[in-house]
Amino acid sequence: MPLPLLEVRTTRLSVHGTALLEGKFVGRIDLDGRSLNFVNGRTPEEQQLSVTGEWLQAVKDLFPLRVNHFTVNNFDIKYRDPYTTPIVDVRVNHVRIEGNNFSNTRKPSDGKEALIVGVGLVEGVAPLAVRAALAPSAKRPVFDLDVRLERLPLVKLNDLFKAYGSFDVEGGTGDFYMWVNAHEGALKGTLKPLLHEVEVFSPEKENESLLSALWESLIGAAAEIFENK
Repeated sequence: MPLPLLEVRTTRLSVHGTALLEGKFVGRIDLDGRSLNFVNGRTPEEQQLSVTGEWLQAVKDLFPLRVNHFTVNNFDIKYRDPYTTPIVDVRVNHVRIEGNNFSNTRKPSDGKEALIVGVGLVEGVAPLAVRAALAPSAKRPVFDLDVRLERLPLVKLNDLFKAYGSFDVEGGTGDFYMWVNAHEGALKGTLKPLLHEVEVFSPEKENESLLSALWESLIGAAAEIFENK
């Protein structure tokens, strides 16, 4: 059964009264409960991996005013691939996102920089924090993005490792840090994965071929490279 891209339990749309007194039409959107679902598929028709222009236009048609503030509370963000073995099902639980000076029009919000801050728990246990500062009215993407994920038990991702990498882990944790800056068409940043006490093995270990043993060794070497010293 297909999953909807967005499920929302409660939606609140409101207009800022103080801004109306100043002759400005700005509002607020609050979403509470349910999920955002991304699905990988064998064909483009079976995939649901991005928020399309049709969705953005639907939001603008629903609430055409400039959005000064929005919140997303008690959400799950899910990635699912039902066509792999095993099936991949990765989740970020208890997501909360808050945005200020964020606009769904091309007009600037009084020249202010928009700020979006989000937190959640990957697989319900590992804290994830995201902070993005952006210029909504810029013709080219202009933003700073910081992502921090810490203390993720890697066994929680074993289905993903088996499906896409043909390997498994018995233990260990991972941290992930990323910073990206976009300005005037140029993109720069850093990516830092750190692994702690990782134990890697092949799912076919009992009847392991030479190729499988080599693959396991390469994965183990990569884990050693990213081991946090």
